Amino acid sequence: LHWVTITRGQRCSNAAALRSRGAAKAAAAGNLVVRTGVHVLRVELEDQEGAPPRAVGVACRDDASGGLVRYAAKREVVLCAGAINTPHLLLLSGVGDPAQLQASGVKLRATAPGVGRNLQDVSAVGVCRRATVKTLDQELRTPWPYLRYLLFRSGPLASNTLEASAFLSARHLAAPGAEGGGD
Repeated sequence: LHWVTITRGQRCSNAAALRSRGAAKAAAAGNLVVRTGVHVLRVELEDQEGAPPRAVGVACRDDASGGLVRYAAKREVVLCAGAINTPHLLLLSGVGDPAQLQASGVKLRATAPGVGRNLQDVSAVGVCRRATVKTLDQELRTPWPYLRYLLFRSGPLASNTLEASAFLSARHLAAPGAEGGGD
């Protein structure tokens, strides 16, 4: 599954989404605050009796002054810093494998051995094959998809044009002629 954000037929970046009317309404209602010029250093955690610590805010470095700034959440913290930076911030916050955190000099706050493990890059392989049905490739040889997009922001050009894909794990593929396969 490929997740993309498309608004009115165009890819929509985080920056564009934060400049949208919906974001402006959320900010006016006090439900969204956007800070720029800060670098998140860690998630602030609060101990809870008999339960894992709870995220209550973030500690940041102000890029202009270099000073430490803390932002407290009224209800919840949503950490979405990408596939690399999310586990990195969790580890810096003390959430991860106890031995790894101790070796790095980070105080353990919550044991979660899987944090930062099994990060993988994705290889992409293009496959070309003659099709018996009309393909996007053939459709784009006419002016209609372009006009449809320019006039209505719809049609095949209003998507990411990656309409089909397969995710395979080499670990689970059987060798030719072998029974079962994988481990």
